[in-house]
Amino acid sequence: TSEEWLRRLRHALLSLRAGKIAYRLLPVLARSPRQCLTLLLSILFTESWNWQFRSPDVPMRLLRQTWAYRDRL
Repeated sequence: TSEEWLRRLRHALLSLRAGKIAYRLLPVLARSPRQCLTLLLSILFTESWNWQFRSPDVPMRLLRQTWAYRDRL
């Protein structure tokens, strides 16, 4: 879920892997600094993606549909 990947990301950033993550972000940061920083801000600090699923009265609902194959007879 979104909460799990956010937890894992924060854990990785506090571990020794943070340097590797920062190194791999450098090309993205150099190519699109504004978009990269906005993405990091919204994921890590404002948690705007996760916010929409947290309360009982959420502004958006994630709907999933499962379709079954039905053979024509």
